[in-house]
Amino acid sequence: MRTDLMLFSLEPDGEENLAIRLMAGAADDAGFRVRMVSTPDRKSGAPMLRKALRRQPRALGFLLKPPSNSLYEFTLAKLARRSGYRGFIFCCGSLATLQTDWILSHIPEVDGILRYHPHEPLVRLLAALRNRTDLSEVPSLATRSLRNPPALQETRNWRAIRSGHRAIMGIPTAQVLSSDGCNHRCDYCTHSALSDHLQRESMPAETSSLPGAGNRHRRMIRRPVDDFADEVAALYHRKGVRFFHLADQNPVPDREADALQWIAELKAALAARNVMEPCFSLLTRGDALTPQVIDALADLGLMKTLMGLESAGNDGLAQLGRTGDSFHGMASLEHLIARDVIVHCNCLILHPDSSAASIRSELHGLEHIHHAVFDAVKLRSYSGTETYRRLQRDHRLIGGGLFASFGIDDPIVRSFGIGLNRFRKEVTGPVDPAFRLNDLLISAHLYRRFGRNGERAESILSDVWEAVERVNRFRQRTLGYLLDAAENFRSTDFTLRMAAREYADLSALLDRLALRLEELDDGCRVGTFYRQMASAAVLIMAVSMGSACDRLEKGDLRDSESEGSSDDNGDTDSDTGNDADTDADTDTDADTDVDSDADSDSDADTDTDADTDTMPCGPSAVEEATADLGWQASMNCGAIGGPDTIRVTLDPDGYVTAVELPPGWQGETADTLKACCEEILIGEQFPCLEGTIPVELTTIVILE
Repeated sequence: MRTDLMLFSLEPDGEENLAIRLMAGAADDAGFRVRMVSTPDRKSGAPMLRKALRRQPRALGFLLKPPSNSLYEFTLAKLARRSGYRGFIFCCGSLATLQTDWILSHIPEVDGILRYHPHEPLVRLLAALRNRTDLSEVPSLATRSLRNPPALQETRNWRAIRSGHRAIMGIPTAQVLSSDGCNHRCDYCTHSALSDHLQRESMPAETSSLPGAGNRHRRMIRRPVDDFADEVAALYHRKGVRFFHLADQNPVPDREADALQWIAELKAALAARNVMEPCFSLLTRGDALTPQVIDALADLGLMKTLMGLESAGNDGLAQLGRTGDSFHGMASLEHLIARDVIVHCNCLILHPDSSAASIRSELHGLEHIHHAVFDAVKLRSYSGTETYRRLQRDHRLIGGGLFASFGIDDPIVRSFGIGLNRFRKEVTGPVDPAFRLNDLLISAHLYRRFGRNGERAESILSDVWEAVERVNRFRQRTLGYLLDAAENFRSTDFTLRMAAREYADLSALLDRLALRLEELDDGCRVGTFYRQMASAAVLIMAVSMGSACDRLEKGDLRDSESEGSSDDNGDTDSDTGNDADTDADTDTDADTDVDSDADSDSDADTDTDADTDTMPCGPSAVEEATADLGWQASMNCGAIGGPDTIRVTLDPDGYVTAVELPPGWQGETADTLKACCEEILIGEQFPCLEGTIPVELTTIVILE
């Protein structure tokens, strides 16, 4: 029987792509045959996809969302067509929705975009393709000939098609979802932009300002507590999962009474299902938490939170276009720390309205953060957001297409921005120490809680917290020196050189801590969830195309490359078959078979393709490349990258003139990938503010 839907998913280190797997669950529940093509690295993804497409599924889907700019997915769409695939190729997700016109005009292989939330539109699309009916009835679908209105009622599928569960320090973990969306509005946020787009498209212009007009589509949909508890209980009892990462944008209700009620109901529902002392990780807004809510979350089992602080002062929040109270957020940070919750917060230190005074203020605020992980980054200007529209109105956007950033006129702020870029590129490398510390802290906490010799992790955890303080002070101090250099129009070379030497010692310390944790017990492995997130975002190959002053500051522009090492990794390709008597059991793995067989390719309901000619994309290869380059990279703007990075050649205006694949990528598939990359990139313009253009095969970003 022909497969209705094939979904491609990059899942490094066994980390499930929950959004894609929820889409698979929605189609499977509706009675369609779904096949997941899951690959742990990008090099193996192309041959796996070509092999899987021999079945000619009716639809092939890719999920696009920031921070990915999805060059890889577009390349695979082109590869599918060149391999003879004749079905319907679609994209979905926030990036696809916000840049529908760009994709349809630049990527002819993509037939349509399922905009906004894709679950119901996907089911309707598959029905239309199977029955060969008119696509004009598929809600939210945009093609080159039609643009259908959004669905009147938003529906969500909460059941994911799962393949397995990653273990951290031998303890099974899983991603889950308790809500979708966010009720807040931040100018730079894609979730807010999606909600605004949906509201505008869902109602006539003359009624959009009427009272209650914005309630037609809710910004946030909360999952029934009992349904969420059923999934957690099934994973807890049947799969042994003890650590649950809530992938929600903002799961905790804003009002204290609502938050306390939600937490109490969830705690009671889990207790009724005999789920004892689970651990949770989730995102929070610090300014929306109260001491009572924090206490309730800690009692529920909150172990880790990524807290949206964004700025250490209310003036900074106002400049960012973010609501809230930073002082309340800092108080929440202190209370979370007092309850032994791991906290990671970030500071958007560089944004379109930054000044030397605002940067100094943010650095001063970071001095007061102790016993928590923080990083300081540049704001990204995503297409469709209010920030993007404002920059467009002010003629401050630079770059083009999918690759936009903002220009900075203030020479001091611009110089600091260059220094911040070089700090990330030349000192800390692609995997920021904040991500490495997160993984160490989570691993140590989990083993202390659930490991056979948990008490042995206590001393290591204490040493990890000391490393947190050292890294935080190192970052804050180095960024302060970079600002001093910018204000005094001095070169940053000496500062960065000293920082690189200091960070080499810190990096070695983090490696030793990871080794100590993994020696606690057989099968212990430090988690790499946050490091994989970082790798997916900023694996880079830098190319120098700056202004004359940038060239003078950095010296001659020479090339430097470092080639990552190769290895063999198995790839899992799972197929889900839907039977008429689908079991309604809450175990989400009930109807999914996952095998690992080197060369099977049959027409059975479930089969697995595995290609072992792969190259690792994990942090180790990247760090080896970074180490090999050393300080020389800062003088010649050379390459810092891993096995998944590509190199582009630009003209003086930032337009791509040539594309080069990573070393070691050879053969027919590599040649096809190169041709596909050239079709997408030749003629595209990149932002040239910092004088270096980092490019990664699945993600094109300004290294910030």
